[in-house]
Amino acid sequence: MPEQRNNRRQIDDITSLFNMNHFLEDATVLLRDSEDGEFAVIYFDIENFKAYNQAYGFHAGNTFLRQVAHIMRDAFPDGILARLHEDHFVAAIVNEEIVSRVLRVQERVQASAQQVSIRMKAGIYVSEGDAADVTVVLDRAKLACESIKRFYDQSYCYYDSSMEAGAKLRQYIVNRFEQAMVRGEIRVYYQPEVRVLTRQVCGFEALARWIDPVYGMISPGIFVEVLEEAHLSDRLDLFIVEQVCKDFAEVRAHAGEGWNLARISVNLSRVDFQLKDMFEAIEKIREETGTLREQLHIEVTESAIEDEMLQETIQRFRSAGYEVWMDDFGSGYSSLNNLIKYEFDVVKLDMQFMRMFKDNPKAKTMIKGIIGLAKDLGLHTLVEGVETEEQFAFLRAIGCEMVQGYLFGRPAPLRDAAAFYAGEQATLNFEPFDEAAYYHSLGMVNVLSTFPFLSPEERSDHISDLPLAIMEVRDGALSFLYTNGAFQSLLQSLGVPGMQELLDSLYHLDEAADQLFWRLINQAVNTGEEQQIEQSVNAHIFTLRLKCIARNLEHRLSAIALIADNLTPVGLVAKLPAS
Repeated sequence: MPEQRNNRRQIDDITSLFNMNHFLEDATVLLRDSEDGEFAVIYFDIENFKAYNQAYGFHAGNTFLRQVAHIMRDAFPDGILARLHEDHFVAAIVNEEIVSRVLRVQERVQASAQQVSIRMKAGIYVSEGDAADVTVVLDRAKLACESIKRFYDQSYCYYDSSMEAGAKLRQYIVNRFEQAMVRGEIRVYYQPEVRVLTRQVCGFEALARWIDPVYGMISPGIFVEVLEEAHLSDRLDLFIVEQVCKDFAEVRAHAGEGWNLARISVNLSRVDFQLKDMFEAIEKIREETGTLREQLHIEVTESAIEDEMLQETIQRFRSAGYEVWMDDFGSGYSSLNNLIKYEFDVVKLDMQFMRMFKDNPKAKTMIKGIIGLAKDLGLHTLVEGVETEEQFAFLRAIGCEMVQGYLFGRPAPLRDAAAFYAGEQATLNFEPFDEAAYYHSLGMVNVLSTFPFLSPEERSDHISDLPLAIMEVRDGALSFLYTNGAFQSLLQSLGVPGMQELLDSLYHLDEAADQLFWRLINQAVNTGEEQQIEQSVNAHIFTLRLKCIARNLEHRLSAIALIADNLTPVGLVAKLPAS
C-alpha cells in the first residue's frame, strides 16, 4: 500500500483524510501494482446528513464527519482513504473481508448519529483487469452505491456490468430532457381520484410520462430521480403544471360536464423547493391560464417535508387557498409524528399497503389505524393502488374518503380520459365542483369511532362513549384495574356512587345472584367466549357483556372485560312493543 502522506495540500481540512486528487494519485499506483481481484474500491454515501446539520449545527456536523473518518481508519488501517466531498467517502483496499468491514463501519456511523436517522450506503468494485483507469474504477463503485440509494433494506452493493447501461440511460435523460419537452415526448397522463361514498370522480392526479423514440416508455421511477439529481426537476414539474392548466383551459368548452372545473393534483419534488420559489412560479402559471387555486392540489412526498424551506412554502400555498397533500405516506421510513408536526389537508396512503392487503393481515389493521388517526387529526384520506372490489369494500367500510387505482382507471392522456369519464360510454360520472366542501365535511365523520358525531377537535379529549371496565379475579378476590368515564357515568345513573360501592355490592349479592355472577365469570374464563346477561338495577335494564382477555392458570389470575350497553328505564321497556 502507498503511504498516506501528510501534506496539507493533499489533505481534507475537516477529516484529515486525503482529498480526491491525491486519492486518485495513490489509488492509481495501487491499481497498477495489483493482480486481478486483489484491488477493491468502496464508495460511501451518508444519507440524510443534511438533517444532522439542521438538528445540531454545522460545527457538530464537522465533528461527525471527523468521527466517520476515525471509524474508517479503524476498519481499513492499511487502506487509501479520502473524503471526496460533503458526505461522500472512499476507500481503496486489498480485497479481504470487505463486507464484514463495511457493515462494521456502517453500524458504528449510524450509532454515532444520535437522534437523527442516518444511513450509510456502500458501493463496492473489485478490479478484474477490465479497467486500467482509477477514475473508471471509482465511477463503478459510485454506480453500485447509487443503485441502492432508494432501497431502505440494502446497505451495500457490488458493481456489475448492467449498471453501465443504467448510467448511459441516465446521461441520455439529462441530455435529451429539454428536447423531450419541446417535442411533446414528455406528456401528462391523468388518473382519476374517486370519492368512496359515491363512486364519483372527484379529481385527477397529473402524472408525467416520457415516450422516447429510442427507449420507448421511460419509467418515471427512473427519469424523475435522474432529473432530481441533475437539479432539473423543477423544470419538469412546472412543465407539468403548465400543461395541466393549458389542458383544462382548452377542454372547458367541449370536453363534457365535469371537466370544466375538475380538480387536479400535481406533484412537486423536494428538490424543486431548493431550486426555485415554487409558490410564485405556480401562481404565475395559474394567473396566465385563468386556473382557480381550488382546482390545483399540491402533492409533496412525506420524505421531503423535513426541509425547513419546504415547510414555509407549504404554508404559503395553504394560506393562499391551495390544498396541500402529503403523498406516499407509509413508504420508506414513515413517522406518525409527521401527521402532528406539519399542516396538510389530505394524507395519501402509499400503494404498498394495498399490495400487502391480501397476504398480510397486519396491513388491514395498519390502514384502519391510519385512517382513524388521520380523521381524528382533521385530515382527509386517500388510498392509492386500489385494484379490486374487495379492497374498495374494505376501505368504504372503514370510512376512507377517496381512492385511486386500476379498479377505476389507469393513467391516460387527456383525450382518452375525457372519452372514458365524460363520453357516452362513461362508467363513472363527475362529482359537482361545488359539492366538494359538503363531502369534505362528511368525510370528517370517523365511522371507526364510538363517538362519530363529534368533530376532530371534540374527539381529541374524548376516550369512549362505550361503558368499559376491566375486572381482575385473583384467587377469587375481585378488583377493578380500569374503568372509563362512560362506565363511571353509567354507575352514577344507576345510583351507584363509585367503584368501591360496586365492589361492595358484588360481595353482598343474594345466593341466586351470586351463583349466576360467578357462573358467568367461570364460563368467560373457561371458554374464552363472550358471555351476556340482562341486568336490572334501580329500575333500569341493561345488557352486561363479559369476555376473558387474559389469564394465568398458575397464579389463578384472570382479567375480564365488561361492557354495559342498551341501558333502558324499566318503565320505558314496559311501553316498547313486543318484537
